[in-house]
This record gives sequence, structure tokens and C-alpha cells, in this order.
Amino acid sequence: SPREVRWLMRKYKKFKHEIVSVLAVKGQSFEDRLKEIQNECADAVESGKRILFLSDENVDENHLPIPMALATSAVHHDLVKRKIRSDVSLICLAGDVYEDHHISVLTTLGASAVYPYMAYELIRETMAEEDWQKGMDNYRFALEKGLLKSMAKMGISTFSSYQGSMLLHTIGLQSEFLNTWIPSLKPNIGGDSMEAIENRVVQRHQSVFGSEDYEMEDMGLFRVKRDGESHGYSPAIAKQIRKRATHQPEK
Repeated sequence: SPREVRWLMRKYKKFKHEIVSVLAVKGQSFEDRLKEIQNECADAVESGKRILFLSDENVDENHLPIPMALATSAVHHDLVKRKIRSDVSLICLAGDVYEDHHISVLTTLGASAVYPYMAYELIRETMAEEDWQKGMDNYRFALEKGLLKSMAKMGISTFSSYQGSMLLHTIGLQSEFLNTWIPSLKPNIGGDSMEAIENRVVQRHQSVFGSEDYEMEDMGLFRVKRDGESHGYSPAIAKQIRKRATHQPEK
């Protein structure tokens, strides 16, 4: 929660920490920036820091956010390789996280905790005249219940057993990309490379900062939209199921 994050940052003498930005300068390759982030994190741990905050805050027209899952995995695996991963906790201050599945992914990739600051801020803004604190509490409760459900499906009862477990399947990621940045996961059917991921982030960044009258696009992630994300139980599929269920075969 916002209160807990602020408390950790105030207790610097007790919990020595470092805030590491996962933003890339416009025009800088993600691969080069990730290597810099790995070195920054390793230097911080070796200097005595016990908490690393990976943050994608302060995005502007000259800085792009590296996907938090990619940054978390890159840092986690690099610290494991250097044999210093157990000396530090990774806390993700992520703006691209808003549902329980995102929390699960970051946890299995090595995050010790996740703070979805953008989701909390949207709740605070949209419920400004209502009880936004209750809204934040309900949101956190839903995330924790969703995370618990994901763990329970695999018979995992403690968070520490789930953290860094790499209990994921990969779909749509290139084998070379996985071997470099998420080596604990095995390639399946191939797919996007680092270049493709970077291009997608650049396009989204340009769509926001390249226009003064930009409006947030409804991609149909949570509700069906004709030109949006495909859903397993869209109206078209539901009609076909009903048609099949009510069809009377000829005798």
C-alpha cells in the first residue's frame, strides 16, 4: 500500500535501500539499458543496500518504461548469477500492473513485493468524492485473493515458495530472448524478440506524447469490444454454444 512504501523509504537507517529507475532514454536500446540496470543493482547490493526499488515512475516525452516483468527477471537472474540475490529484496513500483495475474507473474520472476502505484492513483482520482481509501482496500484485497488462488491451484501455501519459482509457461516469446533475459523459462512456440517488444513500447509512448488530444484507448480487456481483445465467451461464441445446445437433431 502507499503507506507501507512510504514507511519503508523513511526507515532508511533500518532498511537501507536504493531506488533504481527502469526507464530508458528515448533512442536507447532496451538491451543496453537492462545491462546498466543490472550493474546498478549489483553495485547497490555490494554497497550494503538490502532493498531495491525497481521503479518505472516519471515517464515523460524523453523516457520510456521497460516492462516491469522484463526488468525484474533481468535483475533477479543477474543477482543469482553473481550469488548475491539472497542479500536483497526486490520491490517493484510498477505502473503497468493492475490485475492479480500481473502480480503473480512478477512474483514468480523474483519480486519480493509489488506496488501498483498507477492503479492506486487511478482509484484515488476516480473516487475523489467518495471513500477512496475503502476502494484501495478493496482493490488490494482482490489482488491478494487472486494471488492466493494462483498459488492454491499449484498446491503452494506460502508466498516464499512462490517467489522466484518460475512456475510459468511462455507463449509468443522468442527462444533467444528467453535464453538471455528469462533463462529459467523454456521456449515453446517462438514469437516476439526484444526488438519487437521495444517497438511496441515505442509506439505506445509516441501515441501518448505525440498528440495533445490523446485519449486512453479501450482495448476491450475486461469487456467485449468489437475491435478489441478476443474473449473466450464473447457474444458470438455464446450464440454458437446456445445454438448447438438447443439444436434438435433430425430423427
